[in-house]
Amino acid sequence: MGIFVPGDIHYADLPEPLKSRPVVVLSEESINTARGKVVAAIITTRVRGNSFEIPVGGQEGLSKESVISTTDIYTIDNRVLSSRKGSLSAEKMELLRERLKLLFAIP
Repeated sequence: MGIFVPGDIHYADLPEPLKSRPVVVLSEESINTARGKVVAAIITTRVRGNSFEIPVGGQEGLSKESVISTTDIYTIDNRVLSSRKGSLSAEKMELLRERLKLLFAIP
């Protein structure tokens, strides 16, 4: 079993129609280990241009320019996750926190 840390990017082998794609881990490492699952947001190359997307790409270990879709959040079994491919910078993590607060109406 790997170590899954918030902000890390892994590929997830998800069922159709999602298929294999990158995801960014949102949940805390201790919970991920205890449950054998992570809460993660999907990363996609399909840019919709809404305020809940966060641009990511080569600096985060991805081969294509993409966005984190903070409105597409899933609980994923650790066994379908690849080894770590990259991670978010401190600035992108802060942006992710801000977007999640907006999404869930957290003050």
